[in-house]
Amino acid sequence: MKGFFQNISAGKWLLLGGLLLLIAQVVVLVDWLVLDSYLPWLSAWFFGSAILVLLVLVYRKLIINYNEYKSMTNNGFAQVEALFYLHSRLQLRRALPRMRSFGISPDFANVLVDYVLKVKPGVIVECGGGISTLVNGYLLEQQGGGHVYALEHDASFARQTQEELQRHSLVNWATVIHAPLEAFHLDGKEWKWYAAAGWKDLPGIDFLIIDGPPAYIQEMARYPGFPLLLEKLNPDATILVDDCIRPEDRQTVEKWIHDFPDWEVEWVRTEKLAAVIRRKSF
Repeated sequence: MKGFFQNISAGKWLLLGGLLLLIAQVVVLVDWLVLDSYLPWLSAWFFGSAILVLLVLVYRKLIINYNEYKSMTNNGFAQVEALFYLHSRLQLRRALPRMRSFGISPDFANVLVDYVLKVKPGVIVECGGGISTLVNGYLLEQQGGGHVYALEHDASFARQTQEELQRHSLVNWATVIHAPLEAFHLDGKEWKWYAAAGWKDLPGIDFLIIDGPPAYIQEMARYPGFPLLLEKLNPDATILVDDCIRPEDRQTVEKWIHDFPDWEVEWVRTEKLAAVIRRKSF
């Protein structure tokens, strides 16, 4: 029942309450006008029951809203803590752009930092750039080698990210590649994904971050990333996927693992749920 209540929107709650009151009013009017108050106890009972049910629904919704607000508050504190930790690990020259929402969350950024500091990848490729491009740029600068290539289909956002790289003095460590979406045929279906001209000449990939293209482009919009870039992945490459809290992106990861059984996934608990994909060890 909890899931039922959570899935009712505010508008539907108003509609449900209004419907209950309307039914109660109809019963009362029928008793008064048609039955000449023949069954006053019935109309009073029905009207009182409707009010009681409505109060129970409102109370239940208030409890659910309180629990959701409490959860959001706790997560907010967790993200603040993750942000402080992130800043302690990066030698920032400028403030990072606003995180969360469409941007990566601080806890996801720390997962990214953990991998880069541990493995020290030489080539990082991002499907969808932004804050992660800056974070990777700083990390590669700290380790003194490597380069990050960020594929971006939106020209305006690509330009903004490139300007951020310049503002942070990271242009020697990161490159934004404007790659408009084009059609590819995979698994018997046509997909829109980053133009091949943007990634076909890239060197072997050590670390692949899939955070694009946006979900509104098409169903399972991020699916092409793995099969199209598979041949460019180095033997010990790792793939990091964001936004797996969305069922569609989680299904995308599961489909990759099904279609490519030599790979396995580890789910990482972050605000938006992350997936770390690696080749199986035999």
